[in-house]
Amino acid sequence: MDNKLYNGVELPALPETHLHNTDGHAFDYAVIFKTISSGACKLVYFTAPLVKKLYAGRDAIFCSEAPLYNYSYDLTDGEWVDKGSYANPYYMSSNSAPYLSSLETVYELIWSNHDIADNDNGGIYFAASDPVPVLPDPLPVTPYLPKNGAWVKHDIYKQVGNEWVKQAQEGYETQQGMWQAIFEKQQPEPNPLPEVQNCLTFSSAEPFTISEYYETKSWNGVLYYSTNASTWSEWDGKTVIASAEHGGEQRIYMRGSGNSKISRPYYYPRNLVLTGNAISCIGNIETLLDYETVASGEHPTMEAYCFAHLFDGCTALTRAPELPATTLAKSCYSHMFYDCTSLLTPPELPASNLAMACYDNMFRNCKGLSSLPKLCAITLAERCYASMFYGCTGIKLSETQTEEYNTEYRIPIIGTGTTADYALIYMFTDTGGAFTGEPTINTTYYISNTVV
Repeated sequence: MDNKLYNGVELPALPETHLHNTDGHAFDYAVIFKTISSGACKLVYFTAPLVKKLYAGRDAIFCSEAPLYNYSYDLTDGEWVDKGSYANPYYMSSNSAPYLSSLETVYELIWSNHDIADNDNGGIYFAASDPVPVLPDPLPVTPYLPKNGAWVKHDIYKQVGNEWVKQAQEGYETQQGMWQAIFEKQQPEPNPLPEVQNCLTFSSAEPFTISEYYETKSWNGVLYYSTNASTWSEWDGKTVIASAEHGGEQRIYMRGSGNSKISRPYYYPRNLVLTGNAISCIGNIETLLDYETVASGEHPTMEAYCFAHLFDGCTALTRAPELPATTLAKSCYSHMFYDCTSLLTPPELPASNLAMACYDNMFRNCKGLSSLPKLCAITLAERCYASMFYGCTGIKLSETQTEEYNTEYRIPIIGTGTTADYALIYMFTDTGGAFTGEPTINTTYYISNTVV
């Protein structure tokens, strides 16, 4: 076992005190593996050679014979610590139904003293040493799942193309100990609905609500909402809109007509209130103004402060809608995602004609943000990028290219730009990199983030 490494450190020699025969069982086959979820390193001896079987595109390792007996050691402080012998009668027959193998939470194989061959006949998972409920005898035709120490019936599904097909084969699984991470029933999931066009789609795995912070209209036309994208109701701003299941997840759809603004002036923080967890918003933000204009391929007119503070304080927002406008209005996106701490990626910002304070404080305190948008405009406007990423600690810039800071970032992304009063002031203040504060136009910086 020369030069076998674990986290870059050479492993100690195999324990000389290992009992190769315990209770009549010869432990002649050994592996060393790393448990991914905890990082623990284990040495395990077995009574039979191991084989490999593909589950959900990943290799799972099994004992080739049943019942399984193993003898294990844990790597602790650079030494192998004896954990004793275990017996595990669990056996998976050759005609058992498919199971998902969640190996990212199980192990990484480091070393073995024998060839682990491919095998399509199933077997026993080598690392499942915790006790399990006794299997029903005789084996029933319908699969069972252990619950409170007993085996209860459940269904098994297999994904075939884009459909989930119920399986009639026998199959067993356990949720005790390590097996919970190894064998997980493939649950039936409905096919996702195609993206609904010409509206915003809010979605989450859990129920959520949308409300108006001041409980009154701030838009100057009409806003509509729906939970099925077919029946629409006019929103007065007073109603708390509750999500409903649609397409396998909780959803709310929104669109507008005859609006040129959705938000109040900048001195009114907050507008929409999203109450829930991990809420995504997809679609074209301009559909809130006039969805029929968007459907015709045009851009609705935007007034000053059009979307200012729209999602201010929406800490559950994980995905932002598209902002496709190329000509902007004064403060139109100012503070739009302020304090959206769960937002990971900004929307693309294709605007080439900027206006005063159009992006002012747009992503301030978005601490989860890990990407930067391309900024295309050649001619800047007063305060256009002021404090745009203030407090975004996940954004990291440097004036020097290094292994960490290896992606070029420039304002504008191409061409020679012209600045304006306070256009870049505080743009990267309190971000997480070596450079913070006010960047210089037409200067190449380097970031450790991606560019969208």
